[in-house]
Amino acid sequence: MRTKLYSLVALLTSALPLTASAQGLADTRPVKPVLMLLVDTSGSMEHMPDSTGCTDCDPVCSSPTFQKNRWAITLEALTGTFNNFTCTKKLRSTYTAQYDATYFLPHYDFTTSATQASDGVLDSYANRLKFGLMTFDGVSTTSNGATLVPFANYASSATFRDDVLGVAGQYSYPPVVSGLVPAADAASVQSPINGFGWKPLSFPGCTAVYGINAGARGKGSLPGSLVSVGPTEVGTAIAATNKAIQDSLLAVRPFGGTPIAGMLDDLRYYLNNDTDIKRGSDPYYTCRKRYAILLTDGAPDTLYRNDPRFQCESTNDAACAGGACQCPYDSEETIALKLRQNDGLEKLWVVAFNVTDAVALATLDRIAQAGGQTDALRALTPGALRVELDKLMNIAQPEATSRSVPVVMNTGRAVMLGGKQFEITSGFKVGATDDEPWQGFFTVAASSATARPPSRSPCLTTRATCSTSPSTHAPRAAPHAPSGPPCPA
Repeated sequence: MRTKLYSLVALLTSALPLTASAQGLADTRPVKPVLMLLVDTSGSMEHMPDSTGCTDCDPVCSSPTFQKNRWAITLEALTGTFNNFTCTKKLRSTYTAQYDATYFLPHYDFTTSATQASDGVLDSYANRLKFGLMTFDGVSTTSNGATLVPFANYASSATFRDDVLGVAGQYSYPPVVSGLVPAADAASVQSPINGFGWKPLSFPGCTAVYGINAGARGKGSLPGSLVSVGPTEVGTAIAATNKAIQDSLLAVRPFGGTPIAGMLDDLRYYLNNDTDIKRGSDPYYTCRKRYAILLTDGAPDTLYRNDPRFQCESTNDAACAGGACQCPYDSEETIALKLRQNDGLEKLWVVAFNVTDAVALATLDRIAQAGGQTDALRALTPGALRVELDKLMNIAQPEATSRSVPVVMNTGRAVMLGGKQFEITSGFKVGATDDEPWQGFFTVAASSATARPPSRSPCLTTRATCSTSPSTHAPRAAPHAPSGPPCPA
């Protein structure tokens, strides 16, 4: 059997002449994988790494000593080394009318007059991956309003809705409203069936269903906004997206909690609804691989689930408004599994930066395992963070070790094997530009050699939507929970 297969390959690749144009073709170009960066921008990133021997300590920012906090180290790994690093301590009250104006932690500004080397992983992989960005929306409702707001307010008040989607709500994503879980489906609260966006929260002892939207920030020009991967394969456009990601990260001020479940839920919405990436819109969807890296310095917020103050996962539905107790988000592990099984994500990798707490690490390990990883990758030092990020990105798109020019053959050549006739047809279309991936197909038609040669229509025909070779492609925050009784009067 191996000899026959070898003979067929020899026939197709050696016996058939190449066209003149094929002999002079340039290197093949694979479809670039997508890599979404889910970056922790919680307030704890303002602290020094615990590996310095001090837990949750603030950096020193006075001459002659300027220390790099967790956020500075993260930015250097992603966007490049800061030359002649300095930093300035700023109280949040200086950011008038911003989402963090009343935040208790100061911000350490080190980007105002800094210059950077182009040695971050976003620079190193700029030509190999299509990047996208999500950062944390750590405000469940609005920073200038009540912690718990009736679910109906989102639809009934345009002013409130604008606040939720803007600076006061830390530009919540997506800008849609979920459905309520009917009482008849109360048993499903362990796996919420309430859609995306503005999500319902109902727990024992309160007479109203409340609404929240935490997770990722929405699209726009504000710092930390969602940056989509873009709809094109053109190199200049991909480079512009990469620059937009770096600019957005450099403008962020860490704030709030760690709403990982909300961010993963928002990633599900993005993968299934954004025209840059969803099935049916991305012409290379079948060929393209999609990955995500969650980079975080701690355990996720509960987002009301498993919180003894709320007990939204209670089965005592009669005690909950609407006849169904309901949490807004699934567990992080459940959402990670859905991303891989239902939403076209190849892997969700977790990088635990400066995480030393055993309970937090165990939680992040479970998320990583559900995302297709053995355990969360540990990175306790700046050097280790760079190494782990580089390792994952190289898995997503390895550096080419060999290059080949596709073989172009005359179509319709019949090959006789084992008493059957196989008609093998293949072809490809070279990209219109240097950046556009090549498109290809492979068709096999089989018929009995003893019967009259059939027309193409009765033949058993299979058409590959993507070659197995990468060189041919088919067309185509902790919620601001009240400290007293959780139910508003």
